[in-house]
Parts: sequence; C-alpha cells; structure tokens
Amino acid sequence: MNKAKSGVKNSEEIPNPKLQSNIEEGINKYSGVEAEGYNGYTNYETWLICLNIDNDSELYESINDLTTEYLNEYHYERDITDKYELGKRIKDYLEELFCNDEIGVIHIRDSWTWRDWQEIDWIEVAETRITD
Repeated sequence: MNKAKSGVKNSEEIPNPKLQSNIEEGINKYSGVEAEGYNGYTNYETWLICLNIDNDSELYESINDLTTEYLNEYHYERDITDKYELGKRIKDYLEELFCNDEIGVIHIRDSWTWRDWQEIDWIEVAETRITD
C-alpha cells in the first residue's frame, strides 16, 4: 500500500507506539481482520489474572498446589470437562481469598469489577496452570 494514498505512516515514523497500535487496530478492523486475544491469551482480563498469579510467589504456589491436588485426586484426563472443573476451582479459590462482597470488587493486585471477573476464560487459566 502506498503511504501517500493510505495516509498511514510506517511504524518508524510514528513516535508513539500506542498511536501505532491504535492505527493498526483501526486498519485491521476496517479490513475485516480481527485481532486475536491479548498477548497470547483470550482477552486482557485472562492475561491479567495469569500475570497476577505468576507475579505473586505465594499465590503462584497456592494455585499450583490446588492444581496438583486436583490432578492427583481426579486422575486428570486433559479434556474440556476437567479444564472447566479446575478453572472453576481456581476461580472459587481466588474469590474466597480476594472478594469484597460489601463493594462487589475483587482485589488482588488490580481491582476487578464483577463484569471484568466474568470475562476471564477460566479454562485457559487452568490450562496455563497445567502446563506450568
């Protein structure tokens, strides 16, 4: 595509990477190409919860212990049902630890609204724990 016709400069000419990202997203949306996920995850919320787990050593260990216990107890078959069950257990565990029912917010390192929390792909979270 010719720069003069498109009106979009190449990435070396745009000093702001966020602006470049926004331009690329706009081009992809306009051309019908959908961006897939966020940093290799289903969405931002899933990526962020995995990041929070990975960056907190105590939380990381407790989630890995929960995963190991589940795998040993239920003779894990690596099918979608088991991933769903493990994901549900991880979600329930985190809600029990971090949910503030008074204000409807879950707080780990970041504050999560219930809407954000519902966007997390818990099956994908389970998969990341299994592969760890």
